[in-house]
Amino acid sequence: MRHATCDVRQIMALHTGKNIYITGFMATGKSTVGRLLARKLARQHLDTDRQIEEQENTSIANLFQTRGEEFFRNQETICLKNASQKNNLVVSLGGGAILANENKEILNKGVWIYLDTPIDIILERLTRTTHRPLAQQDPDKLHALYTERLPLYKMANITIDCQDLNSEAICQDILKRMMTHENH
Repeated sequence: MRHATCDVRQIMALHTGKNIYITGFMATGKSTVGRLLARKLARQHLDTDRQIEEQENTSIANLFQTRGEEFFRNQETICLKNASQKNNLVVSLGGGAILANENKEILNKGVWIYLDTPIDIILERLTRTTHRPLAQQDPDKLHALYTERLPLYKMANITIDCQDLNSEAICQDILKRMMTHENH
């Protein structure tokens, strides 16, 4: 256990001041992994979707329905800009946050992590959810959306293959990769 603590301290020293941004398609575990990683690094966690829901006092699904996706994406950018003004955060982003060039510029100033999860696993997870507005599309449309976004996700500094990993193992992989991440 002492070795793990030393590694966490080294990671914190290597990446002092930098925010860690967790991206990936919907249902890849960004929020769960973000909370766990923040706890391990003794950092504050910010989930942009939850932040927007609190600010707007409604659900993301309701925002999409009543105000539209463009409104939501603008709120997402504002939330990310505000987060980028702080230091040492772990930020879990919505699956479409990588669509705006402005957002990608912010992500590149921190440690940008992509949780790479195969589409078949994502589709299985989405069958159990009703709170994601874009998840209500048919599987072919979701697969097309995933394929369209994939090159943007792959722009991340660190890609984590999440296929056979639970949240704890994903966090351990992130910590290990952050130790060797050259762009710090």
